[in-house]
Amino acid sequence: MYYDLGTALTKLAQYDEAVAAFTKSLESDPENYRAQDALEEAREGLKRIRAGKKHQEDLLKKQKGEEAKKDEGGTESNTSPAPSNSKSSNSRPTNSKSKPSNSNSKSTRVRTP
Repeated sequence: MYYDLGTALTKLAQYDEAVAAFTKSLESDPENYRAQDALEEAREGLKRIRAGKKHQEDLLKKQKGEEAKKDEGGTESNTSPAPSNSKSSNSRPTNSKSKPSNSNSKSTRVRTP
């Protein structure tokens, strides 16, 4: 019962609850090799989630520190303009849908935003 719960929680990436479920499963059946393997996988998943959260927090701190330095300096020392994400008016947006290559086929008009 706890093994199945742990498996479902692992699929939902709720590794901390999965670890608890697999641990309870092993308390009732210590020889359950599937629960032992799944417990190890859930612990690894939990480590990955924690590492990802720490990385995200570190990046956020770094970003806030850079913004604070920028605000303290008034204007940036770099005088080059920031790269623009907008395309020039002469370029057409690319569309992943292609028009039919067969000249006998009916052409369809694709609307672009």
